Parts: sequence; C-alpha cells; structure tokens
Amino acid sequence: MRLRLLLLPLLASAALLAGCTAAGPAATPTPTTNGVESKSADEILAAAKTAMEGAKSGHVTGDMTVATYSLKLDLSYVGKDNATGKVTFQGTDVQVVKVGDLVYVKPADTSIYKSIIPEQYQAMILPVLGSKWLKIGASTITQVIPVPLSPSDILSLTTPLTKGDVTTVNGQQAITIKDADGATLDVAITGQPYPLDIKAVAPAGSTTAASGNITFSDFDKDVTVTEPAAADTFDLSTILG
Repeated sequence: MRLRLLLLPLLASAALLAGCTAAGPAATPTPTTNGVESKSADEILAAAKTAMEGAKSGHVTGDMTVATYSLKLDLSYVGKDNATGKVTFQGTDVQVVKVGDLVYVKPADTSIYKSIIPEQYQAMILPVLGSKWLKIGASTITQVIPVPLSPSDILSLTTPLTKGDVTTVNGQQAITIKDADGATLDVAITGQPYPLDIKAVAPAGSTTAASGNITFSDFDKDVTVTEPAAADTFDLSTILG
C-alpha cells in the first residue's frame, strides 16, 4: 500500500504537466508513392523516359524478336545520348559504344559487316577493317541492326496506351501500362519512376512489333562510356559520305 500512496502524487503531477503542455503542429504525412500511379498512361510513359534519361545510368538486359530478327541486349544507357555494352544479333555478339549521334560496333564475327556495308564497297573495306571498330551514324546502324540505342528507343510503345493496375515487380511497387500491340511496361511508383520491365508479344502477322522480355536495373551507377581511339576505328562516312 505504501507504494501506491507514493505513486499517487507523482501521477497527479504528471497529469498536470501533460495538461499544461502545448500541442505541436500535426506532422505532415510522408507520401508513400511518387504519385505516378495517379497519372494517365501517356504521362506515366513520359515520366519513365524523363527519369531514365535523367539517371546517371540504367542497365537493360533481355531478348527481343522483331520480324525475322533476334536480338539479345546487355546495354547500359548513360544519360539520353550515350550507351555501352553488348548486343547479340542473329547469334553474333556485337560490342556497342554510342556517343551522341555516333555509334561504334565491333562484332565477334566480321561477316556481319556484309549486312552493314554496301556490297560495292565490301572488297575495299573488309580487308582494312580487321579487328577495328566500325564508326557509323546511329540512324544508319539501326536500319540494319534494330538495336535500341537510347532510353527513348527502348521505351518506344505503340499508341494508344492504357493504364493497368498497381502491381509488384521483384519487390518493387509499380504501375502497369499497356500499348496497342499488347506490350506491357511496369513503372516504379516509389522513388524515381524508373521503368522496371517490358513484356511484349507481337500480334500475329506484324513485321514491326517486338516480342520479348526486357529488364531494367542498376540505375544511377557510375558507368564510363569510352569512345574507341581513332587509330582503332574505321569511319564508314569516309566512304559513304
């Protein structure tokens, strides 16, 4: 009983102090998402492109098939204009470096050059190339090898777009959008609205739509894009103009 008698005055004092304490302002709740899930499908895609182009880098892996072409990607995009990595085109590994509007390619099998260099120039150029990098304009190389060389390329969806549901991709909350060909893109709704993956199945008979699965990862890592030395390159524009 003594313990109770001793505690009563202490409890009363504490209650008086609590009553005299001024209540502070209510804390502002911290948003749990980046808000992109409340936007339209077109706005979500635009946000994903902006986020990826604004990142220091972003890594892309996966397989794509476009018409009769097969392509395996292992690329890092650095900003909106630069890239480095490897693609496997029709079973041939090709090292790729993109700096602005210029692309350098170096295939494991140089016979692939026959699909890049006009036939009338092959006898002159192929013996000189050897193990050098081929320097070529980005718009020219993509006419032969349909490789997505920028965030804008890899995030090229067919309109109109529709918005799906919030989902989870490898533990990351995301919102799904779907394009007119049925391809789906998942975009993160926490942190930056980075793209997380693309799943595509080309409609029957399509010669332009892609099929495959693409995964995005390693955003904002330090990635160096090293432009090959002039002595190690052959500039195709010196022949083609």
